[in-house]
Amino acid sequence: MEIGETFDFQLTLLPDNRHRLHVNIDLLIMDASSFTLFFDELNALLAGESLPAIDTRYDFRSYLLHQQKINQPLRDDARAYWLAKASTLPPAPVLPLACEPATLREVRNTRRRMIVPATRWHAFSNRAGEYGVTPTMALATCFSAVLARWGGLTRLLLNITLFDRQPLHPAVGAMLADFTNILLLDTACDGDTVSNLARKNQLTFTEDWEHRHWSGVELLRELKRQQRYPHGAPVVFTSNLGRSLYSSRAESPLGEPEWGISQTPQVWIDHLAFEHHGEVWLQWDSNDALFPPALVETLFDAYCQLINQLCDDESAWQKPFADMMPASQRAIRERVNATGAPIPEGLLHEGISVSLCNSRRRWR
Repeated sequence: MEIGETFDFQLTLLPDNRHRLHVNIDLLIMDASSFTLFFDELNALLAGESLPAIDTRYDFRSYLLHQQKINQPLRDDARAYWLAKASTLPPAPVLPLACEPATLREVRNTRRRMIVPATRWHAFSNRAGEYGVTPTMALATCFSAVLARWGGLTRLLLNITLFDRQPLHPAVGAMLADFTNILLLDTACDGDTVSNLARKNQLTFTEDWEHRHWSGVELLRELKRQQRYPHGAPVVFTSNLGRSLYSSRAESPLGEPEWGISQTPQVWIDHLAFEHHGEVWLQWDSNDALFPPALVETLFDAYCQLINQLCDDESAWQKPFADMMPASQRAIRERVNATGAPIPEGLLHEGISVSLCNSRRRWR
């Protein structure tokens, strides 16, 4: 970014006339919907198609100025809403750290992925809908529940990515730009059934979304001024459900995506959900160096277990979240707490008398 390079493309030539395209795009210039649009247009060019003309009279700067003018009355109301709510917000996720984030000089994230087949995802989303919850909010509730369980919380502040591309002009739909906003969601994570927690979070999100015009970035800045949230809101939930991330074309000349990663210095864990050829991909990109060994792997396994349970068992929605403790940790606790040893005879104070007698003999 400092030298003006916001993207990089490289092509590797492989045997048998195969190729691999490497794409590196700075997310400061492009959001998820723009990412999809970009690959749609690249696929169209590779297929020999023409792209629609660009309206040079209305660019992204024009959009931002237009948006600012239209949203100013809403922005004032949203600011008052969030400032009144700020003192009631719960903490950000509290996870064990292996080091202070400020001491890490380099971010190298690790990606973990769960792929939910179409039939199983259909069951999950249908059950969420029966309880008046979107699939996105059901996933966010599961994600928060895992984080809260390991942090000893019942509520936490989840950083939700919003894709807020407002149709202010016909040219907006074809823009490649960053239309993202963030919303800091007070997420209920425990103390009720899964469906009730998700419904509470859905209602909170709906009200907060109406006040999105004072952004989560501005709210976070205000919270830091109050000397709260020293690490910000470093756990992010992003949902791109309803569209494919890589391309909306059923047949892509580019082939299938092989590998990818997202990296942001201030983000510890980034959850991304999107659709791909009917499946739903649930990905965590995490800075594992921040955490004790195997912690993120354990969290991700617990999350996958929750999703599978809600896909398979309709009754699980009507119960509190199940025990998430890994079998290995449970075995350790059972061993430490085992009471199967022989019970000693005699009274407790008799041991003190015996010890005193032995001490006198040694000093004689």
